[in-house]
Amino acid sequence: MVLAADRGRVHLVDVDDAHHGHRRQARRGRLTDTARAAQGTGLFPRPVPLRAIGRVYETYLQFVVRADSPVRAVSDLAGHPVSLGAAGSGAAVLGERILHAAGLAPGTDMPVLHLPLADAADAMRAGSVDALLVAGGVPLPTLTGLDDDPGLRFLPLAGLLPRLGGRDGRAGSGLEKVPLPQGAYRTAGGVDTIGVSNLLVCRLDLPRGVAEALTRLLVLRATALVPDNAVGTQFLDVGSLIGTGAVPLHPGAVAAYRSLHG
Repeated sequence: MVLAADRGRVHLVDVDDAHHGHRRQARRGRLTDTARAAQGTGLFPRPVPLRAIGRVYETYLQFVVRADSPVRAVSDLAGHPVSLGAAGSGAAVLGERILHAAGLAPGTDMPVLHLPLADAADAMRAGSVDALLVAGGVPLPTLTGLDDDPGLRFLPLAGLLPRLGGRDGRAGSGLEKVPLPQGAYRTAGGVDTIGVSNLLVCRLDLPRGVAEALTRLLVLRATALVPDNAVGTQFLDVGSLIGTGAVPLHPGAVAAYRSLHG
């Protein structure tokens, strides 16, 4: 999901919406593709000038199998049906890349389905799907339910980063190594997965005063903006807000950060 600010209004933007200039609530967005688009590559035929207000939170890739499964790594999934998220979702796009990075050919080495999370969870309980991938915050209620019954094992993904374009865990690639937090699920704590940095972005011509006010809101009201059930990495502190990687900060955001923290 990508949050975008445009002339004083904040809204959700899907990468396809941005391509066509439409503004409507997005079903899913992919920050990595949007950041690449700003450099004139990826889904966009020409560069899209973006500026960042801040790096606001982490999306965790969560690749799970049943606790009683013999699968302990992505490379073990050959011959096992997997769900890589709903068609067009971030999990669907990154999921195939993850399988390729593990040396597997989706659709050849294993059947690949694209199910909404609730349907994938039902399929895992029924035994028709052996693994599912989802991108989201932690904990996800659906995964919590599966972790209670029948029980889950979370597959480590961070070792695949070098083959996915991740640059030693740096934010510039949009992908980085993150451990699943202790307490998120019963046995997932410390498993190294892949995080996707989520940026609040805006048009290049967003008025400086609007960008500055929005930045101050993120910093000064951080505790009110983080959901109560969130236990994962949150970026609403100045040290991490400014780490926007390949997307430069808006001058108004720079001014706000400097005035707040020098």
